[in-house]
Amino acid sequence: MIPESFILRRHESVFKYREGAAPAAVRQAMTRAENPVTYDPEEGFLMHFNGLKYPRPSFLDMFELRAVDTVKKYLKGWMKMLSSPPLVFAFPLILFSPKRFLARWMDLFGEFAFNELSEFITLPQHLPRACKELYRVGSEMGLDDRFLEPVCAILDQDLNYRWPLQDILSSLDKGEMERNPAREVKRLFNLLDARWDHHGRGKWKTIGLLCWIFLLVSPSARKWAREFGYLLNPDRMKLGTYDLYNCLLQEGYDYLGKDQEERAKLHATL
Repeated sequence: MIPESFILRRHESVFKYREGAAPAAVRQAMTRAENPVTYDPEEGFLMHFNGLKYPRPSFLDMFELRAVDTVKKYLKGWMKMLSSPPLVFAFPLILFSPKRFLARWMDLFGEFAFNELSEFITLPQHLPRACKELYRVGSEMGLDDRFLEPVCAILDQDLNYRWPLQDILSSLDKGEMERNPAREVKRLFNLLDARWDHHGRGKWKTIGLLCWIFLLVSPSARKWAREFGYLLNPDRMKLGTYDLYNCLLQEGYDYLGKDQEERAKLHATL
C-alpha cells in the first residue's frame, strides 16, 4: 500500500511529498517499475522491479549512491592511512587513550559524512528494519545523530555492505559478548572473513585481530561492546524474505554460511 504521503528527507524541517508531486528522482523511478515504491512500517521503503517476485527493502537513489560512494572513499582513505607506515607504528599510543581517539574520529567522520549526505538522510522510521535497529541501539548508547544518520544512510543504500552485516550480527551471541567481548568480536570478524570469496578474504580477519587487541587493553572499549551486545536484538538483524530473495543468488559472499548451490536451492523455495 502506497501511503498518502512520503516523508522522504529531513533537513532543518520535514518535507512531505504527496503522490504525483514527488521529486524528479522518485518520479523517474515510478515510471520504471510497477508499484515501484511502497512503504511497510516494519521494513521501511520497498522498491519493486519488473521481473522480481519480491521488492528490495531500500529507497534506492542514484544521486544518494554517488554521495555514499564519496563517503566510502573517505572512510577507506582513513583506514589506509592508519594501517600504513608511519601511523601504523603509532597504534600502541592510541591504546592509551582509545575513548578520546574514537570520539575525535567519530566527530571528524560524522561531520564529513553528514555534509555529504544531509540532503538524502531518511527519517529513522522509514529506514530498513536492520538500520532501524542499529539507529535505536546507537541512540540509546548516546551516539550523535550526525554520526548515526550517515552510517544508516550508507547501509540503507549500499546493500553489499548491509546484507553481510545483517548476516553476521544476527549470529551475535549476547551471553558471550557479555562474558568476553574481545573473543566474541573476533569470532564475528572471522566468520565474516570466512564467508567472503578469495577477493575479500583475509582483510576482515586482520581487522578482527586488531579489534581483539583493542578490546583486551581498553576497558572503555569493552564497556561499549558489552552495551552494544546488551542492547542489540539479533533477531531484528536477520535477513528476511525480501533480503534473502535479493541477495542469495549474488556471488562473492556465502550468505547464511551456504555455498552458491545451497543458496540457489533456498532461493527457489522463496
